[in-house]
Amino acid sequence: MESLPRIEDIESIDKTYASLQRLLTSHKHNITQSALSLESEDEQLCINSLILTTIYNPQAAQLDQDFLKCLYEEQFIAKHKQDIATLKQYIERTHAQLRQNQHQPTSQPPAIRDPEEFIKHGTMLRNIDTGLEALKQNKEFKEYKQKIWNINHTEPFDDGGNEDIFIASQTISIICPITKKNFENPVKSRTCGHTFSKEAIQSMFRRSTSISCPVVGCSHQITQNGLERDIVMEETVKRELRKKSREVQKDPDDITEL
Repeated sequence: MESLPRIEDIESIDKTYASLQRLLTSHKHNITQSALSLESEDEQLCINSLILTTIYNPQAAQLDQDFLKCLYEEQFIAKHKQDIATLKQYIERTHAQLRQNQHQPTSQPPAIRDPEEFIKHGTMLRNIDTGLEALKQNKEFKEYKQKIWNINHTEPFDDGGNEDIFIASQTISIICPITKKNFENPVKSRTCGHTFSKEAIQSMFRRSTSISCPVVGCSHQITQNGLERDIVMEETVKRELRKKSREVQKDPDDITEL
């Protein structure tokens, strides 16, 4: 059994995969922020130029591809992490059998993918275009596209008709549940996902570091450190206010008499 890998080596490989996963998660976040910023710039360009049609932006298309590649690489990592977990279980089981004075293990080594061979033969690279196309139906990619769509649109996002993936058919409120006014510097709770005006929610932490969520019916506890900037809501508020402004400018004399 000298050919068996050491558990320490297996765990080291597993940690490497975990580090790669964290890098991909961070990269996806950066791609999303860049795409949101780019979409905001395109929206302002359309208003200034009085262009009302959708403009193809190669930068946006490249960001989409980069996001899909992250998802593809995450799938690759997930498969090999599963192999590593299977191999580790086999090694531990084999060592346990040897400690019980069994000279030969009763089970056969698991068949696993060799990461080096997988990449060397170009399987991953050859299949990447097909893989990316299939990932356009991925739930996470659809949520990414939804966030970008919300910048310049009020109508629901068309996700291709798959109701099991992600359909945004609900109206998003821009009213803070605390102030009952439009969100100002919106922040979101990582615990429950509810959004509040920054100053309003922070004022509730003056006597305690943890509070019950102010939204009626929510039983989660919120901490000040558990709040993060809600960029999507920021853009939603801006979009809704721009929409109302354009409606007023479109026909300022259209006043309905009661």
